[in-house]
Amino acid sequence: MTATFIRRAILVLVALLVATLAGVAVSFYQLQNSSRALSAAEANRVTSTHLGMEMRQSSDDLTRLARAAVATGEPEYERQYNTILDIRNGKLAVPEDYHLVYWELIDPEQPAKPRPDSEDHTPLTQRLKDAGMAQDELELINRAEQLSNTLADKELVALNMAKGKFRNAQGNFLKLGPADRDKALDLVFGFDYEREKAQIMKPLEEFFLKMETRLDNQVEAAAATQTRAEYLFLAMVVTALALIGALVYFTRRQSALELADRSAAQKKAEDENEQLNNSVINILQAVNSLSQRDLTARAPVTQDVIGTVSDSINALTDETSRVLQQVTDIAGQVEQVSGNVKTQADIVSKTAEQERESVNQMMESLLDATQTMNQVAALAERSNESAEQATLATDNALGTVTDTVKGMESIRETIAETEKRIKRLGERSQEISGIVNLINTISERTHVLALNASMQAAVAGEAGRGFAVVAEEVQRLAESSRNATQQIATLVNNIQLETNETISTVNRTIGQVVEGSGQAQKAGEQMRLTQEITAQLVAQVRSIAQASEQQKAMSGQLLEAVQRIGESTDHTAQQIEAQNQETETLLEASKRLVASVNVFKLPAIA
Repeated sequence: MTATFIRRAILVLVALLVATLAGVAVSFYQLQNSSRALSAAEANRVTSTHLGMEMRQSSDDLTRLARAAVATGEPEYERQYNTILDIRNGKLAVPEDYHLVYWELIDPEQPAKPRPDSEDHTPLTQRLKDAGMAQDELELINRAEQLSNTLADKELVALNMAKGKFRNAQGNFLKLGPADRDKALDLVFGFDYEREKAQIMKPLEEFFLKMETRLDNQVEAAAATQTRAEYLFLAMVVTALALIGALVYFTRRQSALELADRSAAQKKAEDENEQLNNSVINILQAVNSLSQRDLTARAPVTQDVIGTVSDSINALTDETSRVLQQVTDIAGQVEQVSGNVKTQADIVSKTAEQERESVNQMMESLLDATQTMNQVAALAERSNESAEQATLATDNALGTVTDTVKGMESIRETIAETEKRIKRLGERSQEISGIVNLINTISERTHVLALNASMQAAVAGEAGRGFAVVAEEVQRLAESSRNATQQIATLVNNIQLETNETISTVNRTIGQVVEGSGQAQKAGEQMRLTQEITAQLVAQVRSIAQASEQQKAMSGQLLEAVQRIGESTDHTAQQIEAQNQETETLLEASKRLVASVNVFKLPAIA
C-alpha cells in the first residue's frame, strides 16, 4: 500500500464523509418533518373526533330539551334549546371542552354553566371545514345539518303550539288560540319525528366511518414516513462513523509510511544538517500527537522539503478537525432534537391517553343511554298494554251508555202513556161531575116537589096525611141525595185537582226524561269520541314502542362504532409507544456518536 494510494484514499474518504454528513443533515430534517406530520395527524384526529361528537351530541340535546319543554312547559328547557342552536350557528361562544358532557350537568331549577365559555364564535360547519374535512365528509355533515334544521323547525312549531302560538301566513308565531299540548307532544314523540331523527343519524354514522378511515390512513402514513426517516438517519450516522474510522485508519497508515520514509532517508543522509533532523523530529512529534488523537498538534513548516510534508499534515489535521467538529455539532443537535422528539412523543402519548379516556367516558355514557332506551322501550310496551285495556274499558262504557239511552227512551214512552191515561181519568172525572150536577138538580126539584106535596097534603087535611108522610120521606131523601151529591162533587173536584197536579208533574217528569235522554245521547257521543281518541292513542303508543325499539338498535350500533374508535385509539397509543422506543434508540445512538467523537482532542473554534 503506497503513500500515493493512501493519500488518494484519504481524499476520497473525506469527500464521502462530507457527502454523508450532508445526508445526515437531510435525513435529520426529514425526521423532524415526519415527526411534526405525525403530531399534526394525531391532533387533527382528536379535533375531528371532538367536532363529530359535538355535532351528534348537540342533535341529541336538542331532541331531549325540545321534548322536555313541550312536556313540562318550563321556559328553562326552551332557553337551553335556543342556546344550543346559537352556539352551533356561531351566535354564541363555544364552551370549553364542549365535546364532553355539558348540558346534562345543568340543574333546571338552578341553571349554571358547568365550564366557562371560550373566545371561539365560529359556526360548527366552519370549524369542521377548518379541521381539514374531505369534500364527501363535508357533504354528509351539510346533509345532516339540513335534516337537523328541518327537525328543529318542527320542534319550534311544537314549542309554540304548547304555548298557544301558531304560525300565520307570514311565517310568524302569534297567539291565535288555546294551547294544544297534546298535538305538540305528538309532534316531538310521534313516529314521523323518530323517523326524521333516524335520517339525521344515517349521514352522521357514514361521516364517522369515513372520517375514521381517513384519519387512520393519515396517521399510519405519517408513522410509516417517520419510521423510514429514522432508519435513513441511523444509516447515515452509521455510514459517517464508518467513514471516520476508515479516515483515521488511513491517516495512521500514511503517518506510519511517512515515518518509515523519513527514517530511511535519515539513515541514508546522516550528514544532513541539524535543521533537517529537527524538522523530522518535529514532524514525528506532531504525527505522534495525532496518533494519540490530539488534533490540536501542528507540524512546524520549514523552508526545506520537509515543510511541504508538514503543510500537508497540518492541512489534513485541520480538515479532519473541521469534519470531526461538524460531526460533534451534528451529533449534539441530533441528541437535542431526539430529546425534543421524545418530549413531543410523550405529549402526544398523553394526548392519546386523554383521548382514550374521553372515548371510554363516551362509551360509558352511550352504555347508560342504551340502558335508558331499553327502559323506555319496556315502559312503552307496558303503556301499549295499558292503552289496550283503556280501549276495552271505553268500549264497555260506550255499551253501558247506549243501554242507558235506550232505557231512558223506554221510560219516556211509559211516562207518556201514563200521562194519556191520567188525562182520560180527568175527563172521566169531569163526566162524573156533570152527572153529580144533574143528580143535584134532580134532588133540588124533588125537594121542591116534596114541599109542594106537603103543602097539598096539609090542605087536604086528614085525607092527605098519608101523602104528607110520603112527601116528608121524599123530602128527606132529596135532602140526603143533595148532601151526597155535594160530597161527591167535592171528591170529584179534589180528584180533578190531583189529576191536574199529577199531569203537571208527569209533564215535568217527561221534560226531565227528555233532557236526561239528550244528556245520555251526548254522553254516548262523547264516549264514542273518547273511544276514537283512545284508539288513536293506542296507535301512537304502538308507534312510540316501535320507535323506541329502533332507537335502541341504533344506540347499540353507535356503541359498537365508539368501541371501534376506542380500539383505534389503543392502536395509536401502541404506535406512539413504539415511536418512543425508536426515539430512545436514536437518542442513545447520538450519545454514543458524541462519545466516540469526544475521544479526539479538537482545537478551539475561532
